[in-house]
Amino acid sequence: MRTWQLLTDADHRVSAGRDGLAVVLTMSQWTLDYPADAKGLDFPFDRPYLDLYDRCLIALRASDAFLLTPPKDKKVVRALKRLIRLLAPVESEVPFHQNVHRLRRRCVV
Repeated sequence: MRTWQLLTDADHRVSAGRDGLAVVLTMSQWTLDYPADAKGLDFPFDRPYLDLYDRCLIALRASDAFLLTPPKDKKVVRALKRLIRLLAPVESEVPFHQNVHRLRRRCVV
């Protein structure tokens, strides 16, 4: 995983087999590790759900990009599509956008 992250070329592809599944699993775990973005200020200064929203969008965009040039392994493609299916409501549902807009506006004030 570390070697894959350190690649400098812009053509990041998910490899087939166990390595590809490891990439999808790592993206999923990274998304769920949103408390790591907290600054340790606690409520009301940390906004963990806003951090979760941001990580969901990043993982969704990365998964979409990986499927532009899909791996040859059907299991990896299926795992990527499942991750997209789980994260898609975060991007497409209006109540999420309204709450995020409200939170971001309150963060500035």
